Amino acid sequence: MNRMGLFVVATPIGNRSDFTPRMHEVLGSVDLILAEDTRRTRALLSAMDILTPEMMSCHAHNEPGRVATVIARLSEGQQIALVCDAGTPCISDPGGVIVAAVHAAGFGVETIAGPSSITAALAVSGFPATPFHFLGFPPRKAGPLHRWLTRASRLEGTLVMLESGRRCGKLIAALATIMPDREACICRELTKRHETITRAAVDALPNDVQRGEVVVVVGPGAAVEEAHVAPAGPDLKSIAAALAVRWGCTKRDAYRRLLTIEAAEASEAAEASEAAEASEAAEASEAAEAREAAEASDALTLVEQGVAHAESQACTDLPTEFSHARCHIVGVLELAREGRAHVQVCVPIQVAYDPPLEVKPCPK
Repeated sequence: MNRMGLFVVATPIGNRSDFTPRMHEVLGSVDLILAEDTRRTRALLSAMDILTPEMMSCHAHNEPGRVATVIARLSEGQQIALVCDAGTPCISDPGGVIVAAVHAAGFGVETIAGPSSITAALAVSGFPATPFHFLGFPPRKAGPLHRWLTRASRLEGTLVMLESGRRCGKLIAALATIMPDREACICRELTKRHETITRAAVDALPNDVQRGEVVVVVGPGAAVEEAHVAPAGPDLKSIAAALAVRWGCTKRDAYRRLLTIEAAEASEAAEASEAAEASEAAEASEAAEAREAAEASDALTLVEQGVAHAESQACTDLPTEFSHARCHIVGVLELAREGRAHVQVCVPIQVAYDPPLEVKPCPK
């Protein structure tokens, strides 16, 4: 091998007998192997009696950081192979960033073709292969999953998706709800000893937990305009079930949000009630003060007319001595307005001031 560049190498998806002589030649001769999981790749190379060359991890979390190293090594004339845990790299596996960077840098990219669970499942499903759409892994939450399948139903042709066996039943149940008129094929443990291929109407497929990795192939059918959602009933659980689809969350999360909204509304209502009560109390206090002021004004008028008696208690010394009742009460009221005196008026007492009272400053 004298060519310089990057080799994108497919590896077996379950059966090591699918390892080809060309894979053996490339992986045994390159200067560096970029592997999704170096431990799994070392085990594969050991089983194939390949002396392990230098190996470097390249996965979803560190792939962008490997670009500079790859370009530098290629610039030195080295050859590099890119592999994933199983199957063909870059197809729902790491590698796309590296391949794009190598192209951009002007180096060659060569494929070492081999197994792919996607094309294998499509072939054994019996559904039309032109066109087909590979959708990758579906969303895990119910709301996004239903919207994802609804959009996918509008694509013309066959649909191919990957899923773990643990969540496969949930996917099949959603398909039976969103696309009840279609057929699908569950391809489990492809190329392995317990490989199973099951094709049926989506509502007849098993919706329990499966073993291992699964490829689900969905046959063509009518597009779905919007997800089928049962109308919400009067209780919170029914409303939460409907809102879970709309909000893209679980029923439990939707129910908790509704409880939070209810609690917030109850709190706002309580605060509004307290504010109203405080306002009423303030208005009542202002009205009482107004009545007292009016009564004091009326009392002063009676004193001025000489038909009432006024008693006053000042909280501070009067600034001067007043020679008659009118001056006395007016002076005390002025002090009261300034917060320096307290006034008590007793009316009506029919007493005239003749002769004028002798007024002295009140004691401290």
